[in-house]
Amino acid sequence: MLDDVVEFVGEENVMQVVIDNAANFKATRELLMQKREHLYWTPCDAHCIDLIFEDFEKQLKVHETTIKKGRRIITTFTVEQC
Repeated sequence: MLDDVVEFVGEENVMQVVIDNAANFKATRELLMQKREHLYWTPCDAHCIDLIFEDFEKQLKVHETTIKKGRRIITTFTVEQC
């Protein structure tokens, strides 16, 4: 599907592709990189931050409330961007 979008708008018009960091998206990226070598790929910042908060929440129980609020902000930000 992503390849179809790039084809529709023209690879020369695509500056960057931002994707989730999940394994299925990484596999998609690898497949498309074989076909479209000139695209610039970056992971989703909001998803990276959410993963960091998830790790912090497991390790830093004293900051659990603050981390939950931070994760809520990231979730809101991600939903608004879509």
